[in-house]
Amino acid sequence: MPTRAEAKALLEEFTHSDALRKHGRAVEEAMRAYARWYGVVEPQEIEKWGIVGLLHDFDYEQNPTEETHLHVGEKILRERGYPDEVVEAICSHADYMKIPRDTPLKKAIYACDELVGFIGACAKVRPSKRIADLPAESVMKKLKDKAFARSVDRSYVYGGAEAVGRPLLEHVTFLIDALKPMSAGNVARDAAHKKGLERIAIEAARDMDVPLSPLGEKQAAAVGRYIRSQPAKVRPTAVLSSPYLRARRTAEILIAEAKLAGVSLVVDERLRERELGALDRLTRRGIEKLLPDQAALRKSLGKFYHRPPGGESWCDVILRLRTFLDTLGRELAGERVVAVCHSAVVLCFRYILERMTEEQILAIDAEADVANCSITSYQCASGRLELRHFNFVAPLREEGARVTAEPDAPIASR
Repeated sequence: MPTRAEAKALLEEFTHSDALRKHGRAVEEAMRAYARWYGVVEPQEIEKWGIVGLLHDFDYEQNPTEETHLHVGEKILRERGYPDEVVEAICSHADYMKIPRDTPLKKAIYACDELVGFIGACAKVRPSKRIADLPAESVMKKLKDKAFARSVDRSYVYGGAEAVGRPLLEHVTFLIDALKPMSAGNVARDAAHKKGLERIAIEAARDMDVPLSPLGEKQAAAVGRYIRSQPAKVRPTAVLSSPYLRARRTAEILIAEAKLAGVSLVVDERLRERELGALDRLTRRGIEKLLPDQAALRKSLGKFYHRPPGGESWCDVILRLRTFLDTLGRELAGERVVAVCHSAVVLCFRYILERMTEEQILAIDAEADVANCSITSYQCASGRLELRHFNFVAPLREEGARVTAEPDAPIASR
C-alpha cells in the first residue's frame, strides 16, 4: 500500500487546480473522522480511509466525463500498486460505476464526497467564510434551494446519509465538525503575539480539539520515514499518544510512514499537555491585564510550582508522568516505546528520568523551545535510562520539513 505522501504526490501529479486539491484534502479529513466513527482504531486503516478520500477525484481534472472519470483513474491506481479495496472504494463513489457499496469504507466515501463539497460552498457565502461558523441548519436550508450550488447532486447527499445510517442533520453536523479549519494552535499563538493581543484566537472550542496543520503532517511523516530507515532492532514496538487530536494524528502518520506492522496506537490521557485552566488562550499580556493576581503569583512562585485556577503546575504534570512510567515498567517491560506528547511533558519526562532539580529543568527550558516533532530519546545502559537525543530535528531538516516551535516569551507559558 503506497503511503500518504505518495498519495499526495499522485494527487498533485494529476490535479493542478487548487480547489480540487483542497476538496481532496477535505474529503480525506472527513473519511478519517468516519473511520473512527465506524470503530476503526488501527492507524494504518485510518490512513487507508484518508487516502481513499484524498484520491477519490484525483483523475477528474483531466477526465471530467462519465466515460473517462474513474475509468482512467482505476487503471492508474492499479498500476501504482493500490490494493483492490482502495481502488474499488474510490470507484464506488460514483453511481455510474455500478459498484455495490457493501462495506463501511464504500458507504463513507459515498456519504462524504458530495456533501463535503456542498458544505464548502455554504461556508463561502457566510460573512466569515469559515466552516467553523457554519450552522448545520444553514446547510439543511441551502440543500432545499435548488438554485444554490446547482452542480451538487442532492441525491448523493440524501443517499449518503442513508448509506451510513444517520439522520441527515446528524450527518451534516458530523462533517462540519470534521472539517473545522486545520490551523494549528501555534499559528494562532504566534499571531496573537505579533499583534499584541490579550487572547489567542483558536478555532476549536477546546485546545485538545485543535487539529494537526499541514506542516505538522509533513513533519510527522518525516519522523516516520526516519524511524523506518533505522535498523529493525531499534524501531518502536509500541506507540502511545496524548489524547489531543493533533498528537493522535501525529502518531497515526508516524506509524503509517514508519510501516510499523502490528503496532497499534494506544491513547493515554496522562500524556496530555499541561492544563492552563483560567490562563488558557491568554497571552502573557492578557494574563497581566485580565488576571493580575495570577501574574503576580506566578512571578512569586515560579512556573514550576504555580498552579493556575482550574489548571496544573509542572509538579502536577510530573506526578501523572510518574504513574505513566510505572505503568510502562509493568505492562511494556522490554518494549521499545514511542510516546507522542507535548513540549512541557517532554521537559517533565527529563526532570524525572534524569533526576533533575527545579533549577536544572527550568534552565533547559529557558535555553530553547522544544521543536514540534523533535525527538527526545533514551536508551537503557547499566540498568538506567540515559539520554541519547534531545530536541533532535535532523530528520525534519533532511526532508526539507520546516522546523517550528511554540512561541514562548510573550505567551502564557506551559
